[in-house]
Amino acid sequence: MTQDPANPYLLRATLSGGLRVALRPLRGTDREAVASGFRHLSADSRLARFLEPMPRLPDHDLDLLVGAQPEDERLALALVWPRNSCADVLIGVGRAIRLPDRPDTADVGVVVADEIQGQGA
Repeated sequence: MTQDPANPYLLRATLSGGLRVALRPLRGTDREAVASGFRHLSADSRLARFLEPMPRLPDHDLDLLVGAQPEDERLALALVWPRNSCADVLIGVGRAIRLPDRPDTADVGVVVADEIQGQGA
């Protein structure tokens, strides 16, 4: 996915509550924000996303999310609150992994910060 440094966002939207959000590729520099966001998820949100209790995000999973993404196999996206005066605030993460035996099908997972859930688009 080629990215324009002047406009890193793939999509911008305004949620029903008025919060402006944007979607962009997840970057290696997002590692701490992803780890922190996971730590702040409720147990219910973790269970809904991972379908099992998950008290911590394993380093291996974190590496897969923020590491190099082969374009033909995997895509990781960040849902952010874009800020002009400082860095984006990470409020969600989405991931898709293409199934090797079915290249037109992917396993998709999304998690959004508890405070943002239910605000819709």
